[in-house]
Amino acid sequence: MTLTLDLSPESEQYLLQEANQHGLSVEAIALQLLTNSILFRELHKKHELLAAALVPSGTLSRTLSHSKRENFHKPFSMSFPQKRESR
Repeated sequence: MTLTLDLSPESEQYLLQEANQHGLSVEAIALQLLTNSILFRELHKKHELLAAALVPSGTLSRTLSHSKRENFHKPFSMSFPQKRESR
């Protein structure tokens, strides 16, 4: 599938910096970011289903209400392939 994106200048600059830092094309970085986001969401969804199956109804929401919600969704780190050295 081919996508055309209208990015903000900030997003474009971020992609350019990441591409340069990792020695990859902007397209490769954008694809990795999108793929990682999809995988993260799928994993999160599976985790929620598993938690719902293991925890009695309402217990998890009560637990979360007593914790610091701002710490619940912390950013995750992503790894990119290292730039290959040409020989």
